[in-house]
Amino acid sequence: MSVARSRSRRTGRILSVVLAGAVLIAALVAVALPAQTPRTPETVAEATLEAPVAIRPSRTQGLAIVRGWDQRRAAAWAAGDLGALRALYTRDAGAGMTDRTMLRRWVERGWVVESLETQVRGATVVTRSPRRLVIVVTDRFVGGFAVRTSGGEERRVALPRDRWSTRRITLRLIDDDWLVAGVRPA
Repeated sequence: MSVARSRSRRTGRILSVVLAGAVLIAALVAVALPAQTPRTPETVAEATLEAPVAIRPSRTQGLAIVRGWDQRRAAAWAAGDLGALRALYTRDAGAGMTDRTMLRRWVERGWVVESLETQVRGATVVTRSPRRLVIVVTDRFVGGFAVRTSGGEERRVALPRDRWSTRRITLRLIDDDWLVAGVRPA
């Protein structure tokens, strides 16, 4: 095997591990909504649209806000759209810079990320105000694929499983849109 091919495989594995951590942010709330929360796109959109009103979001609304954010992030990743991804974070959010850097690297190499699957152990809204929302989530990444098509040939690489981790996600309401201001271990 050539040195370049070996380096490319090693780089692909490293990127897979890095992506696994980043996609946790995106996928962690996809299954975190409690059973009483509506799960149709229309009701999630309604809850997301209602949230910017200057009221304290309820637990259910808070999770719906994060779920709506997560759906927009997944769409940006699927499209390889760095501008759309940037629009989801506050200017000073380190998680946003990391997320864009990872997406840029995947796009430059011709990869698409599919079939992301996360297990959620728990999610708790810890702070709710009209302009700030903090949610603590415990989850792990359990599946997904990086897919690359070159010359009509598709290559699929399974992303590695992750350990349980707990993160504190802070969102801020800016110009009628909830943006992620921070993600850190809890």
